[in-house]
Amino acid sequence: KPQLIRIKNLPEELQPCTQMAFSGDFLITINDKCSIFDLSASAIEHLQTIDLESHHLDLVHLLEASQCGKYLAIGSLCNNISMWSLKKGKFVHLKNLPRHSCPATSLKFHKNKPVLVIAFSDNKICEYNLEEFLIDDSITFGDARKNAIAHICLDPNNPNAIIFNQNHSIVVANKANIEENVSKKKKRNEAVTKNEAPKTIKVMKKLENVS
Repeated sequence: KPQLIRIKNLPEELQPCTQMAFSGDFLITINDKCSIFDLSASAIEHLQTIDLESHHLDLVHLLEASQCGKYLAIGSLCNNISMWSLKKGKFVHLKNLPRHSCPATSLKFHKNKPVLVIAFSDNKICEYNLEEFLIDDSITFGDARKNAIAHICLDPNNPNAIIFNQNHSIVVANKANIEENVSKKKKRNEAVTKNEAPKTIKVMKKLENVS
């Protein structure tokens, strides 16, 4: 049967941290800096330490790693989100995303495409394309003063599904109606831009009073 065995002789760089994420063969931790560790060998090996001071002037409260092991997203309370990509065995700074008017509350990578989904404290949800450096969609859901979005989750089998929780509710939403409305507009030969797409999503299911 599978067993959990405690790993001894950890590298001294592996210190208590405020954020931790696993990505591929990597372990990523954040305290005052970002540390990268290789888990592919029998012993954990420290690979890299990233100084975040030039990108984040306030507390780093979000860390998300893509399942492919190629991208990192780091968010802080100063409204900055920095992107990092793996090149030649090390993570290098890719880009700081456009700064929003308020901090992010959740970051999630799509499993099957290079897109980062961001939820902000004003209940705006954005999809950022890492290859084109463009915001694919921007949607606002409800009044953040009453029910702010705390966490988001993505369905790997349905790229249009977004699952998030607000206070004591879990919401399963689908943004497919956005693409449907844009397609209908194209059939009528009307000009369409992404900014003209309806900024709404359809709630498929809402679970109340989840504790």
